[in-house]
Amino acid sequence: MKKLLILLVFTIIGNVSIQAQKLDSLKFVEFRVNVHFADFDDFNQQSSALGYPALANEVANFTVGFSMKNGKLLNSTNLTFGMTTDNGADDNNGPSARFEYLGIGVSSAYNFFKEDSPWFLGPKLEFTFRGEQIVLSEERTPQGIQAASQTDFIKFNRFHIPIYGGLNFMRFFPVGKDKENIIVLNIEGGYSIDTGSDAWRIGQAVPVAENGINTAGLQIGFGLGFNFN
Repeated sequence: MKKLLILLVFTIIGNVSIQAQKLDSLKFVEFRVNVHFADFDDFNQQSSALGYPALANEVANFTVGFSMKNGKLLNSTNLTFGMTTDNGADDNNGPSARFEYLGIGVSSAYNFFKEDSPWFLGPKLEFTFRGEQIVLSEERTPQGIQAASQTDFIKFNRFHIPIYGGLNFMRFFPVGKDKENIIVLNIEGGYSIDTGSDAWRIGQAVPVAENGINTAGLQIGFGLGFNFN
C-alpha cells in the first residue's frame, strides 16, 4: 500500500512537471474577434454634405494568428481583416459608404505571472502593416454591368502602420487524456494610435488633407486558441 501511494505521488508530480514544461514553452493558433472604436465624425460631416451616408464608428476586426510563448514572453504574427459600413447597409438602393482594411500584424506581450503559470497577464505592443480604403458610392447595389460601370464613386486609399498598446489576459487549459493539448482563452483591451492621418489619397494619387478620418481609438477583443499535438 505504501509503495502504491509513493508511486501515485510521483506520477502526479511528473504530470504536473510535464504540464508546467508545456506552459513554459508553447505554440498555438488563435482566432480572435475585436471591436475597434474609431472616429469618423468629421469625415461623415464632409461626406454627408455630398449626399453620402455616415460611416459607423464601430469597426469589426477578425484575426487569425500564430503565437509562440517562451517563458514570460509571447510573440505573435497574425493576419487581420477589419471593416465597417454605414447604417443603411440593409438597403439595396441609394448611396453607400464602407471602410475596410487587410494587414499583417506582429506583437509581443510580457507575463507578470511565473513562466509556467496557466495564467497570463501583462502589457502588449503590436504593429500592423495594412492597406486601408474608404469607398463612397452613389449606388449600393447596381443592377447589371452597365449600371455598375456608370456608377460614380470615390475611393480613398492609404498604407498604414497603426501602433496598438494594451493589456493581455489569457488562461491556458490543459485538456485530453494526458493533458497534452492546450486550449487558450484570451481577453484583451487597449488603444490603437493612428500614425498616418495625412496619408490618405484618392485613387492612390491625389493626397487629401484635412480629411477628418481618424482610426485611433479603444479596442477590445476575445480570442480562442488551440495547441494540439
